[in-house]
Amino acid sequence: MKRMLKLVLVPAWVACQPVPSAEVDLAELSADIRAVSNGVATRAEVVLRQGDLDSPRYVELTNDDAMLVAAAEAQPRRMSPQLEGPRAWYSSEHNQTTLGSQFVFSLTRKDKSGAPRSTCTLPDVFDLLAPAADVVVRRGSEPIAVSWRPAGTSGNQVLVTAEGECFVPYAKWLETDSGSWVISSGSLTGSATQNARSCDATITVSRRTAGELDPAFGKGGRIHAAQERQVRIRVEP
Repeated sequence: MKRMLKLVLVPAWVACQPVPSAEVDLAELSADIRAVSNGVATRAEVVLRQGDLDSPRYVELTNDDAMLVAAAEAQPRRMSPQLEGPRAWYSSEHNQTTLGSQFVFSLTRKDKSGAPRSTCTLPDVFDLLAPAADVVVRRGSEPIAVSWRPAGTSGNQVLVTAEGECFVPYAKWLETDSGSWVISSGSLTGSATQNARSCDATITVSRRTAGELDPAFGKGGRIHAAQERQVRIRVEP
């Protein structure tokens, strides 16, 4: 007896396009929201997903749904959509960069309930003092001293990262915002091929404070504001 195979048709957008927001209830949405300042400008970004934060199902706002942001009590403005294959996110640039600048994010929807208030506030500014730009470091034998001023408060989180083509990305969350950290020698390693190469590396210090996500997002999410500073150095074997 021959068995018949059942053909299941999958909508094309499942594989190659974001999910239209008109097809998603608020109870199914999660939100990843951030406002990051480099000291000159602040970039706000929002990613919406159908499901939790690990879901590959990005949501594109349709049917007059919109993501708005108000910076430091300014009038709300519509965030711009960014589309890249199946990925969708929303962004905007702002002049507010100082301690206490608050960002209020609002998801408005034409035919469904929205999420009117997710907030985050920028932490204090700082200067990245070390390492010096373009300094050359032999990663196998030399540590990398990272320092910034002023040090922060107990409510801050600090993330130190290093990225380059000749080693696996490095990331370290610090328990206290003391104003210094040392990337120990031998920490920036990769494959045998990578370890034999030299490359430029970007050192980033990110001072973060958690915000308050609107509880209307049924799948939860996260929100933070950050001051972020970077320096480029040279890494050799």
